[in-house]
Amino acid sequence: MRIIRNLAALAAIAALGGCATGQGLMSDLGFGGAAPESRGSSNVQAVWRDGVSVMVTGQISLAAVDPNQCHLLTVPGEDAYALVGALGGVTEGERVEVIGQLAAWSTCDTYRTLRINRIRRLQPIS
Repeated sequence: MRIIRNLAALAAIAALGGCATGQGLMSDLGFGGAAPESRGSSNVQAVWRDGVSVMVTGQISLAAVDPNQCHLLTVPGEDAYALVGALGGVTEGERVEVIGQLAAWSTCDTYRTLRINRIRRLQPIS
C-alpha cells in the first residue's frame, strides 16, 4: 500500500513538468539562456508570490556566474536579497533599483528572494 501511495505522488510530481519548480519554471521565465549576463540563477528553484511586487534599492554585492547561485543585493539596514534573473549588464558594486516578485520559497540559501522584472542603475552615493 505504501509503495502505491509513493508511486502516485511521483506521478503527480512528474505531471507538473516544472510548473512551479526547477528548470521548467526558470526556462519559462527566460532565465535558461546562454548569455553570460543571465547565467547566474538559471537553475535556481523558486515558487513566486502572485501579486506581490516590490521595489528595492541597494548594491549588487555578488553577480553570480554559477547557474546554481543567486545574485546578491545588499540593502543598508536590512537583510540582503537574493536576485533571480538577468542583471542586464549591471556588475558587482553598482547601485541599482530592482522591481520584481518576491518568492514564497526558493533555493537561494536563507535570503529573501526577488525575481528581477526590471533593474535600473542608480548614481553612486557621494
